[in-house]
Amino acid sequence: MIGPRRTEFADRRMFQADSNSGNAILNLVAGTYTLSVDGLDDLTGPYALRLLELSSATNLALGVQQNSLLDPGNETDLYRFHANAGAVSSSMCPVR
Repeated sequence: MIGPRRTEFADRRMFQADSNSGNAILNLVAGTYTLSVDGLDDLTGPYALRLLELSSATNLALGVQQNSLLDPGNETDLYRFHANAGAVSSSMCPVR
């Protein structure tokens, strides 16, 4: 992906784009971007791109339970919380 600051990323495999095996969060500046997709043997197949505005994430209060349902199962909910450097946090995400 090329943008105002030149190459933001290159040679990223699709399975790494939104998981913990790759850096899914990009700090992009305003501007025009070009995303190129090149599949194996020049075949791309179906793909989708979604940009999320992280500043719209729901604020979580530490120590307060938050209940949410991802429906459909491929839905994404964004949350954020504030903590001091060195603070330790944990979360539980039960699967139903």
